[in-house]
Amino acid sequence: MHKYLMDMLQCPFCHSNLTWDISNETEERLIEGHALCTQCNATYEIHDGIGVFLTPELQRNDLWEESNTLFLEHPELVDALMEHENNDLCATDRFVKAMLLDEQGNFEEAMPLFKNARADLYTKDIVKGTESQLEFLCNYLKNSCDPIVDIASGRCYLVEELAKNLDNYIVATDFSPSILKRDKAALEHLGLYNKVSLLSFDARLTPFKDASVKIMTSNLGLANIQDSANVLNELRRVLEGELLFINHFYAENDEPNINVLKYFKVDTFATEKTTKEAFKASNLDLKIANELFAYSTPISKGEIIDAAPDITPIVATNISLHILKAK
Repeated sequence: MHKYLMDMLQCPFCHSNLTWDISNETEERLIEGHALCTQCNATYEIHDGIGVFLTPELQRNDLWEESNTLFLEHPELVDALMEHENNDLCATDRFVKAMLLDEQGNFEEAMPLFKNARADLYTKDIVKGTESQLEFLCNYLKNSCDPIVDIASGRCYLVEELAKNLDNYIVATDFSPSILKRDKAALEHLGLYNKVSLLSFDARLTPFKDASVKIMTSNLGLANIQDSANVLNELRRVLEGELLFINHFYAENDEPNINVLKYFKVDTFATEKTTKEAFKASNLDLKIANELFAYSTPISKGEIIDAAPDITPIVATNISLHILKAK
């Protein structure tokens, strides 16, 4: 993590100041060490350049770690995927094979395979609409110079685009240290790591000081966080500037798809109405930018992998792709 972050961070649990015990560092980065809370004595580790600011109070499901476990527990699936030529696999199995190659650090093969699989998994509307949102954000931020904090970065699709197109420092964040370890290797492979810091924390309890973040982004990350209405209150606390989140809306009467999101407790930002209500409750002034409409169809399970990459839609529908802008 870059050293400039030391002035922006505090204890995520009690919001007190931190003292730093660093055993390995460079001129710009902290590599190994600990941050100690001066009030509650909580200790947060910095390992291999990744700052881990997780608290034990909040329950969380590390789906990234679970995917690694799947490969370890079912070597027969790994063998079946690797034995087939990529072109002989259906789109879902190609996507999962790309995940496997990615976990193995074979980015040369994994990255183009991800792109190839996504082109067949999603409609052309969705692919083009997603590219439009990424392009919009890069253009919108091209004259900015402040650090960008990306929430729930996952595999860093948005972080990669921002790092390729902007000069800003970027903070990739996720509650999963395991996915951030992967991200570090991938960003190094792409030659983009010099701009990026990696922090692991739960968005419900961030380690940022009040009003310390001037630019905040996310690529569908907010929509995938359970209890995300309360997350907005925390993000409002740390936000000084503008929030820019890629998001999708379903129609108010799209009950089959919305009910699935309700079942998994990730429906807060599923419709325009519920999203506006959540932002208003958190005293955030919301605007919707670059809105496009796209036809979206269900993704089939794999022939080898008995699962699909996305839980929705379960029936074909038209959705809104857009940027949530808020201050």
